[in-house]
Amino acid sequence: MQSCTALGLDTLENFEPYRQENNDEDFRLSRFACFLVANHADGKKPAVAQAKAYLASIAAAAADDYAAMLERIGEREELGRWESQMSAVARRAGVLDSYDMGIFKNSGYLGMYNMTLKRLKTYKGLHDPRSNKTLYDYMGATELAANSFRVTQTAERIKRNKARGVDEASAIARGVGAQVRAMMVSDGGTAPEDLDLGIFGRTRAL
Repeated sequence: MQSCTALGLDTLENFEPYRQENNDEDFRLSRFACFLVANHADGKKPAVAQAKAYLASIAAAAADDYAAMLERIGEREELGRWESQMSAVARRAGVLDSYDMGIFKNSGYLGMYNMTLKRLKTYKGLHDPRSNKTLYDYMGATELAANSFRVTQTAERIKRNKARGVDEASAIARGVGAQVRAMMVSDGGTAPEDLDLGIFGRTRAL
């Protein structure tokens, strides 16, 4: 479970608690959870050796997904750092309270995705009110990298243009987002809102 958390995955989605008929606590494991358990277990035990052999037989098919997962973790951490820096720049430009910060950040989404963050979550099928995850937690590496470029360029343009207040900062955020969108559509042929969430939106499939 600790390894799952370290990889940025939802532990409960891979280790789902449930009670057996005799009321004993147990877990339903995703395939990826089985992979983690087998790799942490004692390989000298016959049952563990058998499990490892089985998982090795299917690992090749999942190898690309696991490699993409590791790449995505790096992109997600980097985007978090860049977004924090963009928020700091916006505050120095006069975007001071949480309400104005929400307007400012939503402007970036409007530019890049042609929709608000709330509508974007619904569009991508991420509308579970019980979840405390952000949209970034579900994106693949390509979409994360595009958002990293968007937030870094937004911060740089706010500083360069000496923007003041939420209106000027939001206009810049929306303009930069629109430019990133145009570049993605022109180069890749796919609008950012239509990029597949892939394994990060369906961790149970692992």
